[in-house]
Amino acid sequence: MIHLRLRRDVGDMPRGTFTVVRSTVRWELARAFGLLLGLAGCPDAVREEDGLLTGTRALGGVGPVDLTTEGSLDWVHWGLGGVSSVNRKDAVTPQIDAALGVVGMASGLQSVDCCIEPFSWSDGTPTAAVSDVIEGIFVDSANPSGDGLALTVAAGDSERTLQLYVGAWCARTRLEARLGDGSAEPYVDTSLDAPMGATQTARYTITFRAASPQQSLHLELTVDDNHCTTDDVGEVWLFAAALHE
Repeated sequence: MIHLRLRRDVGDMPRGTFTVVRSTVRWELARAFGLLLGLAGCPDAVREEDGLLTGTRALGGVGPVDLTTEGSLDWVHWGLGGVSSVNRKDAVTPQIDAALGVVGMASGLQSVDCCIEPFSWSDGTPTAAVSDVIEGIFVDSANPSGDGLALTVAAGDSERTLQLYVGAWCARTRLEARLGDGSAEPYVDTSLDAPMGATQTARYTITFRAASPQQSLHLELTVDDNHCTTDDVGEVWLFAAALHE
């Protein structure tokens, strides 16, 4: 929270305190009045934040997913037939970067074939149509926390929604999503937890809008608390991402 004390000679405004709480600017003239005003006439007092970034998590494995339907703007699936395999929506300008980053000291990409709802699509490339796909990719780590995967999605000044299909083995994960222009508070979730010797999958719904065109949404899915740091160590899984308006 930031408090800005203004002199009486700033424009025609009386003395008051401007309180900035995220994207809301509150001008407290007096506690008794509790007035809520904007900053018209004082544009340099704060940096206005008018982006949007929210998220929710639902349990995975609850039913089949048609990426063609869910990804009207774009979709990507990783791992069909091997760790290097990437399928994506055909005949559109790519909005989801299929090239994943490895965060921290995680292993290289590996294949997983387990535990997620089956995916299908009918507008893909290089595989045009397929059904009952449960493959994906993962990284593992013996470190207590911090290792995982990163991806990037195009963002602009219109609202979009990203569906992200993930999972974990023997680890609690941390998903952080942030806009490149910093116009909204990051979304962070650490509720996906696969106990020792167990797996868990999830579907994240991320709704976002940047303050200006040609921005990016950056996402990192990492180990937040590794329950298995020896032998068969903790894993972070990624299956697919789908984007729509």
